Amino acid sequence: MSADDLARAYALSKAEAEIALGLADGLTLLEISAARGVTRHTVRSQLKSIFHKTGARSQTQLVSLILRRA
Repeated sequence: MSADDLARAYALSKAEAEIALGLADGLTLLEISAARGVTRHTVRSQLKSIFHKTGARSQTQLVSLILRRA
C-alpha cells in the first residue's frame, strides 16, 4: 500500500500516512523522526491525529489496520 492510498482511505495527510507506514515497516518513532527530519514530539503529535482519524487506539492496532488493507 502506498502513502497516497493510505491517506485517501483514512483522510490522512501525506506525512501522517508516511508515519503510519513507517510503523507498519517496524520503525520506531525515533527512527521515523530522524528519517523525516522532525522532532519525536512532532511525530507523536501526528500519531495522535492518525489514531483519531483511523479509530486505532494503539500502534499495534494501527499496524494491524494497515496490514489488513494491504
